[in-house]
Amino acid sequence: MIAGFAELRAPLVGPGQGIAGVHRLDLSVAGRIEHYSDFGTTTNPKVGLTWEPVQGLALRGSYGTSFRAPGFFDVRQGPGLSQVVPIPVTDPGSPSGSSNVIALFGNDPGIGPERARTWTAGFDFKPPAIPGLSMSATYFDISYKDRIFNPAVDAFTFLAQRSRYEPLITANPSPAQVASFYASPDFSNPFGIAAGSIRYVIDARNANLARNHLDGIDFDLNYRHETARGALSLGASGSWLFHLTQQLTSAAPRTQALGTIGNPVRYRLRGRAGFEQDGFGATAFVNHMAGYRNTAVAPVESVASWTTVDLTLSKRFGEEAGAMAGTRFGLSITNLFDRDPPYVNNRTPFSAAGFDPEQASAVGRLVAVQVTKSW
Repeated sequence: MIAGFAELRAPLVGPGQGIAGVHRLDLSVAGRIEHYSDFGTTTNPKVGLTWEPVQGLALRGSYGTSFRAPGFFDVRQGPGLSQVVPIPVTDPGSPSGSSNVIALFGNDPGIGPERARTWTAGFDFKPPAIPGLSMSATYFDISYKDRIFNPAVDAFTFLAQRSRYEPLITANPSPAQVASFYASPDFSNPFGIAAGSIRYVIDARNANLARNHLDGIDFDLNYRHETARGALSLGASGSWLFHLTQQLTSAAPRTQALGTIGNPVRYRLRGRAGFEQDGFGATAFVNHMAGYRNTAVAPVESVASWTTVDLTLSKRFGEEAGAMAGTRFGLSITNLFDRDPPYVNNRTPFSAAGFDPEQASAVGRLVAVQVTKSW
């Protein structure tokens, strides 16, 4: 791969020019060119504009395109990575409520790069009348083309979500097609399903979607107050998503995937409060993740929200500490109260787990100690 990047930042208007309504106006233009031996050459520009009508308030916007080549784990093939597995899945259209299918897992051999178009609009506000207060928010709108996505998490409910996965479902495969799958070197049959009972083939491999659209808001609120006894800081940040629509092919219907297993949750929030005095610092964080729906099982199950608390303590020694000058001791505790992740009925043809590793950690309380020395 060969790549080149260039960026230009041009201050169009400055405070010294005395233009009413334009305290500052900055233009930024950037471009990236990449050449891949496997995927060819791509050029992606980005342009941004920041306008400060008055001191302390900045309004900004940007537009750009991007390109991402498949990663190593997206293109790997071979035994143990590609799997052909007959499994029983929920089927509302079957008198018995289920049907036997051949499921294809792994990576699609034809997987290619994904592209995106992004635009943002936001503001940064630091009111001069309230020193230490800052607020920012950014609305983002991202449209992906050929987004790399792995639908395997929903393998057992493909037929219960036909409107979403119809392009990946092949009904009534011929006996010759079934026989070829059963003869594959990647074939395994943990459920002992006979070839004659196969009704569908589902393609649950990691592959490129036709379209994917995501929009939402990132925000941050921070306040720091200096006193004779020390400095107090309070803040909150987070992301709130509005929509996540997926379209498997250009002819397939658009479906809403936000807040479902294998996809982002609607919101994540993180609050913080800290205090610093004479080299000592303490900060507590409260993390909250929204609940979501587990569409990998039928009927669909609700997954509870998750709230955890983190804590950091530190002590820094100044020049007056002699040999200890420049030394900092730090203690950080993640998930202070050892909260378990929310239960998720998460299964594959070969294993099962009681939580969702994409959204939560099963590690529990984690304590880390750090000592640094600078001179």
